[in-house]
Amino acid sequence: MKDTIRLIANESGDWEVLLLNGEVYEEGHDIPTYTWMNLIHDLGHEVSIEDVTDEEMAYELY
Repeated sequence: MKDTIRLIANESGDWEVLLLNGEVYEEGHDIPTYTWMNLIHDLGHEVSIEDVTDEEMAYELY
């Protein structure tokens, strides 16, 4: 069975609810990057988060 991910945001953009298979995974004024990465990990994928300088990002060292 495939997992179902659903993001619900209200019209004003003030609140978001992230659901995984119908269950609340996260909710709040903003869904941070680490939450998305945790979700991807929980779905069985290897993930990593790296901080780089603006200069490194400009040269696309990834």
